[in-house]
Amino acid sequence: MPPKRQNIGRCTNAAKRKREERQDETEEATEQRNEGNRSHTSRSHATESSQQCKLRNEASGVRMRKLRQSLSFSERYEQLDNSRLLMQMNRLNLFVKLDSIAFQYNSEIEYSLHPVVVAENMNKVCTNCNALKFKNEAPGVLLEWQS
Repeated sequence: MPPKRQNIGRCTNAAKRKREERQDETEEATEQRNEGNRSHTSRSHATESSQQCKLRNEASGVRMRKLRQSLSFSERYEQLDNSRLLMQMNRLNLFVKLDSIAFQYNSEIEYSLHPVVVAENMNKVCTNCNALKFKNEAPGVLLEWQS
């Protein structure tokens, strides 16, 4: 049997290391890296001929059309729905600060879309005191709080 491959797809050790490096870098370092990437791309595009530019754009368009055609209607709809939800969450994260938010509740904001907020029903009954509790709440938490 051949040895197990550690690096399959995008989950390579190098990709993981890059991701961790990017998470740890400062805003200035990120801006500097992005500016370097932009200048490199603009230099490479400046050196190519109009024919090469046209071919590159056509190849990109063909690649995107193939990708879109490979998706079924339901997959495409799900992808669009996910992108809308992601956009909504990003907008929410920009404007909503959760510090003391309970005292400034705004009914127009969907707090349940925030990645930190977990909104669920209290539908489990505690075996010790018959009180309602959350699904993953430890048993006896209410008893500790009351004592």
